Amino acid sequence: MDKIVSTTVEKLEENSVKLSVTVSAEEVTRCINDEYKTASTKYRFNGFRPGKVPRNVIDNLIGKEVIFADATNNLIDKIYPMVLDIENLTVLDKPELLNTDLVHKDADYSFQLKVSVKPELELTSYEPVEIEMPAAEPTESEINEQVDMLRNYYFTYEDVEGRPVQDGDTVAIKMESEKEGEKVDALTFDERNFELGKDYMPKEFDENLIGMNIGETKKFDITFDGDSAQTSCEVTINSIRTKLLPEVNDEFAQTCGFDDLATLTARVRESIAMQKGSTLPRIKEQECLDAIGKRLIGEAPEAMINISFGDLAQRFFNSLQQQGITFDVYLSQRGITADEFQGDLQAQAKDIANQNLALDAIARKLAFEVTEEDIDKEFNAPGIEDPAALRKEWEDDYRLGEVREAIARNKAIEWLLETAIVTEVDPSAAKAEEVKAEEKPAKKKAAKKTTKKAAEKVQDSEKSEE
Repeated sequence: MDKIVSTTVEKLEENSVKLSVTVSAEEVTRCINDEYKTASTKYRFNGFRPGKVPRNVIDNLIGKEVIFADATNNLIDKIYPMVLDIENLTVLDKPELLNTDLVHKDADYSFQLKVSVKPELELTSYEPVEIEMPAAEPTESEINEQVDMLRNYYFTYEDVEGRPVQDGDTVAIKMESEKEGEKVDALTFDERNFELGKDYMPKEFDENLIGMNIGETKKFDITFDGDSAQTSCEVTINSIRTKLLPEVNDEFAQTCGFDDLATLTARVRESIAMQKGSTLPRIKEQECLDAIGKRLIGEAPEAMINISFGDLAQRFFNSLQQQGITFDVYLSQRGITADEFQGDLQAQAKDIANQNLALDAIARKLAFEVTEEDIDKEFNAPGIEDPAALRKEWEDDYRLGEVREAIARNKAIEWLLETAIVTEVDPSAAKAEEVKAEEKPAKKKAAKKTTKKAAEKVQDSEKSEE
């Protein structure tokens, strides 16, 4: 390769470099010859068979300058990835050609390119990261949370009289609705059950129901997300009910299909342990990446963020296609707009780009070596039918630099995971404390409300897991 091309790299401003490249006369002549062969088969020349056209005929009919211009472009396109491989550069955008000279037969050819490259940023610290992780073993609060989720499958209703509607109640309502003078059929009915606090409707709908009494009718307007027009509603409260959850005892366990409460608790503990075994490694890796990304001095360039954004978007839409879900349905299910989705994806892309640069910094600082054995291992991964052929394909395309970069980053991740200082926390216990703190000012009657709110939080988390 070094006989074909020689290169030098000059650093410029804003993560750009100038590549000065000289290609050997032999390679230049080979490229010119290839271009004449292509022209002799691509175009029809009267009196000559394809591939047997003399050069002077091609020069006269097509033009020598046209042939040499095509040869120049093809030579640069061919040599460019080779140069990136030689200099181990990761480029972020299309190169800018700084000269327009054409090649000459039997003469070296030199050209210059300006390219945007991945910056080499540093970290504020290269010490092991400190992270918080859920406890490795199931905790009592996690077990209690799972049991509470089961209780919500076996609730009963109790009719409420003598008080108005409260947050968390289930009400039977009569409703008439119209928008811009037209009746809204989907929101017009004689009776339908509605549970407050579940975000089934715009928040002002719940707010207007709270405080209403049985038999009371109220008119008000609501606005749905993404809809500029208001919907006018007339709602009558037919009845009010509240949820009653079963007591946690042997009878409840038997309702769930277990011999007793001890057996139920043991099964829940086992389920949580299995779930943690599969999720905690991913959580730990993400926590380490988040922590190291915050140590980056500077930020990833916009072009690098755009590359991450494109990768994320492609994976996301491929996943939707596999699930048979349209983008509009996805947005509707999560109650977000396309702009909100794009903003969230953009934030993720920025985090990933910064984290990758942080991993690169660790790999440089700790001098992680990428060996040929490491590269062979990548191409011999499970599922690859012909590792040797695949590696040759990547070598011919001068893309092994991408493999080396990925391997170095993986080694940096392994170092982060091995050295991380972990503090175990109990999210379920913290959540329970938050609920208690929220309801502390309430009077004695709030005891039932506490149980109610906790049940709602459990249901919400259960739905999100599904």
